[in-house]
Amino acid sequence: MVVLAGIVVAIVFSALGLVLHGLRPPIAIEHARIIWNYTNRLDVAAAVFAAWLLFLHFRSRNQELARTHHWWEGDALRSRGN
Repeated sequence: MVVLAGIVVAIVFSALGLVLHGLRPPIAIEHARIIWNYTNRLDVAAAVFAAWLLFLHFRSRNQELARTHHWWEGDALRSRGN
């Protein structure tokens, strides 16, 4: 439906002569460039810190799961007298 609306608008604008022809003004993306400043460095530092926290979370979660899945092994060894 949105595509159809876009086609209708394009046809109407063309029929009314509202579509620009010829040279176009330069667009902003042509002048855009990546500049490394303090905010970029803070963003990278925050991403590294978040990744470290996720690593710690999943590592502790895996250790917790290992403890809960093997609770019966310790009980079985104690009941046998080993």
